[in-house]
Amino acid sequence: MPLSFGFTKAQRLLTQSDFNRVFKQGKRVSTPEWTLAYRVRPQAPGRSFAPRLGLSVSRKMGGAVQRNRFKRQMREIFRLNQAKLALGLEIVIIPR
Repeated sequence: MPLSFGFTKAQRLLTQSDFNRVFKQGKRVSTPEWTLAYRVRPQAPGRSFAPRLGLSVSRKMGGAVQRNRFKRQMREIFRLNQAKLALGLEIVIIPR
């Protein structure tokens, strides 16, 4: 599947099982501002998977305006840079 600059449902982590798989099988990188959990999805023969993004933003971050602004910014950064990411990469961003 060729990568585009869109952000379709196929490029999102949507279900709880998707998030749990990244948390259980993946690795974590933390900074004072956020935690990033990631894993590389195993490639099937003759099939490649686009990078996928999931956001887990709790109310501790602030009001709805602040949370939604953060999510819009992260989606846009992902959308513009997804061609540079490894195929099959699944990322979950959790702000602190």
